Amino acid sequence: MKDVRCDDLSYTNWELSDDEMGQTVQLFREQRRQMGVEKADEAWFCDPLDDWLACLSGGRDGTGRDGAGRDGTARTGRRRSGTAKPGGGGLSRESVAALAVGMREKLAFRDALIVSLVCPQADRDHLLELGVRPHRPQSVRYLCGVLDDTFRDPGTKPEGDRATRGFSMLTQILASVPENYQAQPLAVLAYMLWWMGDARAVADAVRALAYDERCTLAAIVLSAVEHGICPAWLDPEHAGNSPEPVAS
Repeated sequence: MKDVRCDDLSYTNWELSDDEMGQTVQLFREQRRQMGVEKADEAWFCDPLDDWLACLSGGRDGTGRDGAGRDGTARTGRRRSGTAKPGGGGLSRESVAALAVGMREKLAFRDALIVSLVCPQADRDHLLELGVRPHRPQSVRYLCGVLDDTFRDPGTKPEGDRATRGFSMLTQILASVPENYQAQPLAVLAYMLWWMGDARAVADAVRALAYDERCTLAAIVLSAVEHGICPAWLDPEHAGNSPEPVAS
């Protein structure tokens, strides 16, 4: 177990093995078979989303939820071990594994994390709904509305501390999981860097596509850069439609 440093934050690198990640994938799929997709997805996403939001805000998220039952067992059925305190050591070991697997297995989880990064006003319940039930009309309207407002309004700019914590969590995930689980976290990182006007977005998008040539979000980021599309806060006169992630 090592520390990952990003922008003066030190988050734990959990060094998850292929075997451990493979077991997590099997658990995700088995729970979907046993519980049904929607119920299982909500149970899976609740705890890591709470952990993510707590870290993103620099402390607890204000909901009073710690994601675990009285016996310390998370709602996903995995016992918590090596848990890092939100806002301190970054995401817990369990959350890193669950998010990496979740983003690979269901892109809507990834899209919910993106919304949490670019829209500080997005509340936990809307994010959970977006991740679990992305194809409901209200979820589609919410995703499109949030991203459209965020990228078309010149007055909407990235929040420095929030962006730093988001980058650090994504870096933590990338440092902790094997390469075959890195495409989607890299694509989210590329998307965030594009939003920040950081040229490193291209390199991360290329890396994501090297790991998974079907990673459409990474391809969208590259296309946006190639065509000079940027958020309104960077260049109001040349801002185009935001490269919106599409869950499937």
